[in-house]
This record gives sequence, structure tokens and C-alpha cells, in this order.
Amino acid sequence: MIALLKVALVTLLLPAATGSALSGLPETTVAVGYRSMTIASPARGGEVTVGIWYPAASDGDGGAGTLVGGSRVFEPTPARTGALPQGRHPLLVMAHGGLRAGGHIGDWLAAGMARAGYVVALVEPVGFQPDGAGVLKELTARPADMSAAISALLGNAELSSTIEPGRIGTVGLLRGGTSAMALLGVRISGERYRSLCERSPEDRDCRWFAKAGISFSGLDLGPVGADHRDARVVAGVAVAPELTSIMTSEGLTAASRSMSVLLLDDAAIPGAKVDDLAGFLPPDRLRSVAGATPFSLFPICATQAAALLRENGEDASLCRDDAGPNRMAIHRELRDMIIRALSELGLPPRQADLR
Repeated sequence: MIALLKVALVTLLLPAATGSALSGLPETTVAVGYRSMTIASPARGGEVTVGIWYPAASDGDGGAGTLVGGSRVFEPTPARTGALPQGRHPLLVMAHGGLRAGGHIGDWLAAGMARAGYVVALVEPVGFQPDGAGVLKELTARPADMSAAISALLGNAELSSTIEPGRIGTVGLLRGGTSAMALLGVRISGERYRSLCERSPEDRDCRWFAKAGISFSGLDLGPVGADHRDARVVAGVAVAPELTSIMTSEGLTAASRSMSVLLLDDAAIPGAKVDDLAGFLPPDRLRSVAGATPFSLFPICATQAAALLRENGEDASLCRDDAGPNRMAIHRELRDMIIRALSELGLPPRQADLR
């Protein structure tokens, strides 16, 4: 969301708490493990960071408590380092955020899904060139990075031992939701993307493009419509996916067999409307999250975050005073709805064996 992306950039400039010693939190409350790895991104000609989240014992595994992510705006996520769980679990490859999203904004959900019994590979956003070519590259690079993350985990002897063969799913939020849908067979129309801002100039992304002088004139939009289907991914859930209005009917039909979508109550999502998906998904796989807004998809805000945002001239509604308790409740509901949707698609979590 463009209104939030500016905040994301500010957050990136604030000191993060990743790797900080865990203090003031009972060890028994930490039941999720975390490690970070860097993988090659052929689509970018560089590297991307992937956060690996997995079920973990609260004690006795030789690991230590830590805080992952966090900033002056968002609270960090508690986790453990140390031994991986016994047995094998379904793998979820996950992505979160819009074009200019900051890192670690999906940690809260990755941790929740790991606690439920999944191994989660959260592909972190990568900075991009803020011009037409850079924007177009993100449409293809993000799903490609998610496929690269799957390959990296399956090719890692230690991590692959925790993954149940043939049991791979995907979860995405906002533009990450668009990328998750791409892994299931959804495709974007390049020509419709070119004319999106002509049809919807008030779209948040389009307002940003206009302000930043971003144009797609003279650029080849053919690659935007590339097929990113990954046959290893058997099910997926997209939360408030962007750009549904320019997805091809053929791609939506193909993906509908293994996909569920969760929408937000009356929320404006770039290039997306409820009607875009209603003809392709049955009602039980096109659900709405009551009371949720795009703000609900972000981490819990730090105590002084609203005041800090106001001081920096940012939109303090991201961290309004009542956002904490409400956001936590919506986070729990979203996690439960995603688990339910994946289970209905044949990819339930595996009870963690933490011996």
C-alpha cells in the first residue's frame, strides 16, 4: 500500500533489534525457531534474504532466545535459535508487502504458522530501482525469488530433512499475495498493466508513479505476463492480493483449483476489487476478514510509534492508539483462517515433534 510504503522506508532507517538478546520474556513462551539465510536470485542477478521459521522447543534444545526484526515503529518477534525440530513438516514459502515494503514485516505471521506446525521460508523484500523498468522487474522477480527459496531449502541437507516431500504451499500478503498466486498459475496481462493507471488514476500505486515520474512508455511489458507456475507448490492462500483486476482469466482458472483468497473489509487494494475473483473461486475459498484493514497486516506497533510517526510527518493511523490489542486479535484470526484454508486445500500443519 503506497500510503504505508513511505512508512516502510522510514522504518528501514531505524535501528533494528534483530539478534538482540531476549530479556524480560519467559523462555517457555518462545515456541518457534528462526534462522536467516542468503540465497542466489537468478532473476535479480544478486541475492535475497530468507527468514526460516520452524517449530522449536521452549527449552532443552541448546538454543537461545532472540528478538527478530523490530524497530522504533514495530515490535520485534521473539524466537529461538538452535536445533531444528524432529520429523518433517509442510513447507510454506511466504512473501509480504507492496513495492517499497520494509524487511521483517511478515515475521509475525511466519512465526505463527511455524508455531502451528509448518516450516516457513519468508522471502524478504529487496530494494529496487524506482523507475519503470524497476517496477516491472519486481512483478517477475518476486515470484521467481519464492521459487528460488524453495530450491535453496530443498537443496540444503539440514533444512530439507525437516520438510515433508511433496507438501509445499505458499502464503502471500498484498503484493506478496500476487506473487503467491503466480506460483499457482496466475498470470498478469502486460498490456492491461500498462493502461492500469489510465483507467484508475486514483489508485495508490498510480499516484506514486505520477509523483515519482515513473512511466512504462517504450518498455517491453511482455515479460510481465510470464508464467511463474511452480509445480512443487500444491496449495496457497493470498491475503489482500494486489493487481487482481489485470490477472488473466486463464491463469485464474488454472490457479483456482489450489487457491484460497482472504479479503479485507472495504479496503482499497492497488488494482484489486472483490469482483475480480468472484467468478473464479467458490464462496468458501473467497472469504473476508471482519474488521481488518491494510494496517492489520503489519506487525504490532511499539509503544511510542504513533507519536514518532507524527513527529516525522508520517501517517500515524498505522499505529493509532487502539491498534495494538485489535491488531493482535486480527493477527490470530488471520493465522487461523490461513491454516483452515490450507487444510481445506489438503495442506494441514503437522504437529511438531519437539523431543
